[in-house]
Order: sequence, then C-alpha cells, then structure tokens
Amino acid sequence: MVDVPSAAQPQPRPFTRRGLITIAILLPIVAIAYALVVQNYSIEGGSRIEGGLRGDAPGIVVEIEPIRVETASSSTTLRLTLSARGDQIVDENGRLTQNTRLTITTSDGTEEVKYVAGEPLGRYEIEMGTSGDVAGYPFDVHEGFFAISADSFTRGTGGVIDSTGEIPTGLVGTGGVNGWNTDMQLPANIGTQVFGVLTFSRVFSTKVFALLLLIMAAALALLAFFAASLVITNRRRIEVALLAWTAGLLFALPLLRTYLPNAPPIGAAIDIYVYLWVMVLAVIAAVLVVIAWIAQTGAKLRVQDGP
Repeated sequence: MVDVPSAAQPQPRPFTRRGLITIAILLPIVAIAYALVVQNYSIEGGSRIEGGLRGDAPGIVVEIEPIRVETASSSTTLRLTLSARGDQIVDENGRLTQNTRLTITTSDGTEEVKYVAGEPLGRYEIEMGTSGDVAGYPFDVHEGFFAISADSFTRGTGGVIDSTGEIPTGLVGTGGVNGWNTDMQLPANIGTQVFGVLTFSRVFSTKVFALLLLIMAAALALLAFFAASLVITNRRRIEVALLAWTAGLLFALPLLRTYLPNAPPIGAAIDIYVYLWVMVLAVIAAVLVVIAWIAQTGAKLRVQDGP
C-alpha cells in the first residue's frame, strides 16, 4: 500500500527543472539591480556645475546651495552664502565699508537684502519658483532661474534709498538635495547682474524603486484576479483565506503607494496609466471571490439539505 500525502502530513514536492531555471534567472537579476542601486546611491544626489566664478576679481561672491525641492508647490529653497573680495568692499576684519543691497529676482518675484556699513555679510535663504510637471513622476524634471545684482546705497530724507553705484557680483555652486540630481548653469565671469539656472531630476534609485513598486502592485492585482477567475469558474474551491487576501489587498495597495520615494499627489501619470487600474482589478477580484463564495456555499448547503 502506497502512502499518499495528506493535508495533515504534507510532503514537499521535488524541485523541477522549470523551477530551478526560474530561480537561476531571478537571483542574478535581483543581484544586479541591488548592485546598481547601491553603487548609484553612493554618488547621486549631488550637483553638476557648469560655469561658476573663476579668478579673484573684486566684488561680492554668492555661493548657491539648493537645500529643498518642493514639487507640490513648484518651488525650491536656496541658501545664499555671501562673501566679498577687495578693499573697497570690506575692511581687514571682513566688514562692509559701505551700505550694500542685494537684489534677487526669481519667477516668484523680487526681494532685497540690505546690509549697513560695518556689518559682515552672512547667509540668506530664498524661494525660487520652478517649472515642471510632477505628473511625470518619477521621470519629471524641474527647472528654475534667478538673477542677482548688488549696489551700494545711502538713505536720504524720509528713509528714501538712493543707489550710489553698482557692485560686481559672481556666483559659485555647491551642495545638492537628497533624492535629486542638480544641474547648475552659472556664469564664469563677475558682472553687475548675474543669472543662474538650476535643473532638478530624480536620482536613479528613486526611479528604480518607483518602477519596482508599480510592478509589484500590478503583479499582486493580477494574481488576485487570476485566482478569482479560477474560483468563479469552479476550477478551484473557495477558501476563507482567499476572501481575506482579496479584501486585504484593497487596503494594502493604497498603503503600498505611500512607499514610493517622494510619492507624488494622487492623479499623477503612474495613477492614470497603472495604479488606478491596479485598484480596479483588485476590486473586481474581490467581487468575483464573494460571488463565488455565495454560489459555492449555497450549492454545498443544498447538497447537505438533500432533496
């Protein structure tokens, strides 16, 4: 008599050639993806600077450092670190020899920063508006520009500010924003008004994980729909665990979306093309499982009751 494995004494099935081939293909793919992400993570998130002040001409030097990118409000926060060169601008203690005003213009408007004679130059933060469509996540690109000029001034009667001359200004770039690659285009020469352009694109690891999570969500929904199709067509028996799984997906999939790195607001392209359809498929699977449960349990009751 041959012992037949039962539910109480399950026996493992031997590995098939197909299973071994599948594992042999998947493991190198995962290893390569992991290596690429780790390698790029250690070098990404910095700035690539094109231009920037060269030489030691006298004037005010503004160091540009992006510290935050807000795609929802289309703005970027920049930290400006100010320094000066030349005896006519600062004394031996690094303090201004005359009243100095910086005029900063971005797409969000114009603002002025004033320092009186005898004060040292310091740091200042500005909000720079950016153009870009977050709906293209994770391949969206955001760009902003700014212009900076400086002059000396005096206060006239009634507090009126009168400019007494322009001060040359130069730009240098530094730093970067975590999760973003930054491209800076800065003038190489000092001038009376200097312009800069900053472009932000998401780092490689963000793109990889966003696409990976989308694939995982789609795979879960497709598996649920496939299992529901087998049950509704009576190719498999309904199980309570299947009911719990398909219902749990309706809560797990929205939560999985929040794990997207720097997740965009609802309505981005990933939702229109993928995620909302994943949710629709999961809902259909849950409905089919419930219908199959009603039909199969009803049939079972009728058989138990007899004619």
